[in-house]
Amino acid sequence: MLAALALLALACAGQARSAGHAAAASPKPAASASSGAATVATVGGRKITDLDIRRAADALDDDPLHKSDPAAWRRMLLDRCVDRELLAEEAGRHGLDKDPAIAAQIADREFLTLNREMYLRVILPGVTPTPEQLREVRAEGLHRMVDISFIVLRDHDKGARRPLAQHIYEQAKAGARFDSLAKIYDDHPPTRATGGHFGWVLAKDLNPLAYDALRKAQVGEVIGVFTGAVGHEIYKIGGFRELSDDSLYSLVLLERKLNIARDYERSVLAKYHFAIDSTQIRSLVFAAGTETADSILASLGPDGTRSGQGARPALGILARCDGDSVTFPDMVRAMPATPRNGTRLRVRNAEDVHDLCARAVLRRLTVRDARDRGIDGDFETTRELRLSRAQILTQAMVERSSPAPDDAVLRAMVEARPDRYKRPRATVARVAMFARRDSAALADSAWAGAEMTDSLFQAWGLRTDPHAAPGSIYGGWYATMTLLDGDSDALARALADLPVAQLTPVVATERGWAVARIVSREEPRPLTFDEAAPRALREWREDAENKWVLQTLERLRAKTPVRVVPGRLAAVKLARATAASTSTSTSTTMRESSR
Repeated sequence: MLAALALLALACAGQARSAGHAAAASPKPAASASSGAATVATVGGRKITDLDIRRAADALDDDPLHKSDPAAWRRMLLDRCVDRELLAEEAGRHGLDKDPAIAAQIADREFLTLNREMYLRVILPGVTPTPEQLREVRAEGLHRMVDISFIVLRDHDKGARRPLAQHIYEQAKAGARFDSLAKIYDDHPPTRATGGHFGWVLAKDLNPLAYDALRKAQVGEVIGVFTGAVGHEIYKIGGFRELSDDSLYSLVLLERKLNIARDYERSVLAKYHFAIDSTQIRSLVFAAGTETADSILASLGPDGTRSGQGARPALGILARCDGDSVTFPDMVRAMPATPRNGTRLRVRNAEDVHDLCARAVLRRLTVRDARDRGIDGDFETTRELRLSRAQILTQAMVERSSPAPDDAVLRAMVEARPDRYKRPRATVARVAMFARRDSAALADSAWAGAEMTDSLFQAWGLRTDPHAAPGSIYGGWYATMTLLDGDSDALARALADLPVAQLTPVVATERGWAVARIVSREEPRPLTFDEAAPRALREWREDAENKWVLQTLERLRAKTPVRVVPGRLAAVKLARATAASTSTSTSTTMRESSR
């Protein structure tokens, strides 16, 4: 239990941050941000501030001491913060940050923290268009409505109909009636029937190849030919209509929100001059198409590159940006899922190479961008990064202190306490989950005298999930599942006292509305070793880790000076603290000058 308490404040390092502070448009300098944090105690060379005490209070609010002895609770909060710092310093001396797996955990947490702050402080505020930006958008000429008529020639033969499209365009430009040409040539039936007239559309929603012509086009003008995914397009401009200021603002804001992540990624890649090596594209595409990913990795040198040999192409640095580069192993590591042995990567062209290589550096560049903007200098962000790092290192140190026991030890634990390792009474039930209450009520009424068979469920449009559990089944699914007495789930509570074969009323759960029928009940029984082993392992590990933490803290406390400023500890404002508790805390802590 002590190990969990010592780590709890670490785990809650950033969760209590107020929305207003986190959403600040620009970070405060570290010096000014830290000026409001009063030092309550020092542990060796480390400081514990009033903010540390408040965060510990949030994490340990439900401790019985909070109500029974507020002064002792306040002192306990300080003790937990002291223990946290002692363990963090000890973990730092073990050099665990040199372990690649632990270093990766630290890097992931750093990215998540700084990425969140970048979103709140830089990206999100930048989404709202300013009046000057709206004027620039309006002047660009694409965020306006255009009354358009068009002719589309479908072409699936790599441009075979392009000459015909060009001929039609020239006829229209020469004065031929556009509506007549549309009725003859247009391959889009709805507009062919109207002589090519489509109606009002946002200019930006038309073929991007037409943008330059649309900016300069006059009413009545014919523009083209624009080749797209479907075929070749010819436009006739019937009129333009400017958007109102409010409509333009709403449209630009929506566009930015829809593309917020992609726009930031593009901007950060451009900021640090990311570019793929054009000489590597052909080699990578060929290698990915002819070799499996694992065989390519095995052929690479320590630097992630290889020389060409026979039909096997050379692979070098695939992409570069300021101060960084991407090799094939970097690209593979950044993929959402590690390629299975014997599989080939899907790399077809330069666009695929760009996207895969960009993924490999985006996290590092995001962290770099945040640091370049000074976001890591904000007091709370700096604190969160430090505590997150300490949490990972401390947890790794504690876990490594107690290697997992073998099965013989766990089996002895289970056999020595058969009363502890028992499964309570279980209920086996057929459960159907609905997304709407009225649908569940209709099924409950219709199924009163029916067998809950697979064919019945399927007739109601439900799908089966053989691995479903009470907390993982959602509307539109059904399953046969086992629920244990004492579970807190609403469905388990509803089934606890019903007789076998009874159909439940509609049960409201967090995932939808359930209808269930009890199939059978199983009386309490001892757990098998396979069932009990995970629980026994958790209990063994918790006990072993607590003993190690107690011994370690006893040693560290004995040799590390702790100096407390009693008045500052008493003055820390804690949530739901009463005047009486504050007074008691003050009188008690004033008598203490050190641990």
